[in-house]
Amino acid sequence: MHLNVSEINDMRLSPLVMNLHEVVLVRSSVTENISSPLIPTPIAAKVTRSLALHLSTCLPILVTSAPSSGKTLLLSHLAETLFPHVQNQLLFIHLADTSPDPRSLLGSHVSSPSQPGTFERKEGTLARATREGKWVVFKKIDRGSNEVLALIKPFIARLGLDKWTGARASLEVAGGGEVVAADTFAIFATRPTLSSRNGTFTTPTFYGAHKLHEVVDASPTTEELTLIVQSRYPRLSSQATSGLIRLWQAVKELGTTVSTRDVGVREVEKFYVRVEQLISSYPDDGSSTSDEDLPLYSIFPTTSFHEEIFLLARDVFFGSGVTASA
Repeated sequence: MHLNVSEINDMRLSPLVMNLHEVVLVRSSVTENISSPLIPTPIAAKVTRSLALHLSTCLPILVTSAPSSGKTLLLSHLAETLFPHVQNQLLFIHLADTSPDPRSLLGSHVSSPSQPGTFERKEGTLARATREGKWVVFKKIDRGSNEVLALIKPFIARLGLDKWTGARASLEVAGGGEVVAADTFAIFATRPTLSSRNGTFTTPTFYGAHKLHEVVDASPTTEELTLIVQSRYPRLSSQATSGLIRLWQAVKELGTTVSTRDVGVREVEKFYVRVEQLISSYPDDGSSTSDEDLPLYSIFPTTSFHEEIFLLARDVFFGSGVTASA
């Protein structure tokens, strides 16, 4: 029997790839019910395509980007697109600060509430998500404890490029046997880190990082950020949008110290939400609609409005501490 290349590729399609193909075939009927807040900027589209490509080969994915740049939003949008009728497709496991106990991930024996004096098996969150075919997202994986990373590494390794055709991830649970992943199961990890001046990120060095396939989510450009703001906050004029973005960029250029966190996209969104609410309380905010590139104080000429904007910027951008120069 002779098979051509296309027939071989068809035979190697994983169940998740088939799901992706089904979504493409009925996309017009599926996307009508999707109300994702994701704005389709060029960078967002590029990262989404890269994530879908890695998903089609069932690879474990590491999403690297600047802090608060929308990693969770991208994954939520992709999950809602592929599984529009499934609730809670994503399971987030936070590894920073308070890493979870391995027993809570795999499971353990606990006292039986119905039969006192006996023990029963309680399934862990990771084991249950694997069996149910959820998408597991290890948030801030680079800050996880070595104990948890040592548990995750062999599990992730079973999803590598060297796996045999049709293989599924499986999890060995002491006292609970082997848990085989469902068809729709996938592993993600996020790594928030600051980029260099040229926009590149350092190579991940945490334990087991080489088993993950990295997808870099670049920070939005000024043009993309303007598009996002204008789409989400239509009450703001184009001049107001440009002026407030310049204010945010000026705050970012101040830099950070050990005691302060980087001002990211999440902070600018909080700022715009409160500015839009402030504008709603002013029947006539007096904002300029000129096409010229005006300074912020000329865009909002009212003194009381200047003071309110200052207070909002102080609370949102400098709420957790600030450098002396700021």
